Amino acid sequence: MSDVNVSSKDIHKQIIEGAQLNRYLNRHANSADEAADIYQESIVRVLEQSRRHRIDNPLAYAIRVARNLL
Repeated sequence: MSDVNVSSKDIHKQIIEGAQLNRYLNRHANSADEAADIYQESIVRVLEQSRRHRIDNPLAYAIRVARNLL
């Protein structure tokens, strides 16, 4: 495993406080339920990847994951 400088807690905080992921999903998902499911899955995947690799921009990565899940 590589040395990760940003903790999972910090990544989660950056994504939650940004609210951009939530807005993106509410615009592009077919329903509020789908948006919520994809939001949660995106955050889980970012947190999983952050354990293995350094993520420079967690929000951008989460939006990319969400876009791939839509």
